Amino acid sequence: MAGSSEGDVYRAENAIFSGPGAVWPSTRPRPGFVTSLAFEPGSQDVVYATYAGFGGRHVWRSQDFGRTWEALDGSGSTALPDIPVHSLVVDPENTRRIYLGTDLGVFTSADGGWTWSVENTGFANAVTEWLAIGDGPDERPRLFAFTHGRGAWRVDLAPVRYAPRETSGRVAP
Repeated sequence: MAGSSEGDVYRAENAIFSGPGAVWPSTRPRPGFVTSLAFEPGSQDVVYATYAGFGGRHVWRSQDFGRTWEALDGSGSTALPDIPVHSLVVDPENTRRIYLGTDLGVFTSADGGWTWSVENTGFANAVTEWLAIGDGPDERPRLFAFTHGRGAWRVDLAPVRYAPRETSGRVAP
């Protein structure tokens, strides 16, 4: 998959065997600059797209390899603010737990993107351009945040408290 500065998300189901004349189908969840694409660990069909800029939704999920999309910015008091989102990472041990790198720092969702809150376990409130999850020397999962001008940060992730479950195509809270 690849994103464009116009908002298109391109997909190739056989990219390894594509030649110079290959056509990559695309969809456009919204106009704007696609800042990152991330697959859900363990799934080849669930993919997330994030968007920069102001106005419009900033986090989108497809459960059918980019054919259709749904916005995941939340609503009301648990919605994301209208700020650029630069990156997204899904916790491989609990795919309902999602982290975002934004212009205001790191945001998190514990319910698959339906509600959001500021991640306040030690990250700076700085433009966070990239996130990664990896194991530390003790094999505990850690979230790493790479900022613009404030360095790199890391926190240990809390242990998984529940397993994800699906109901009628939507992740249940």
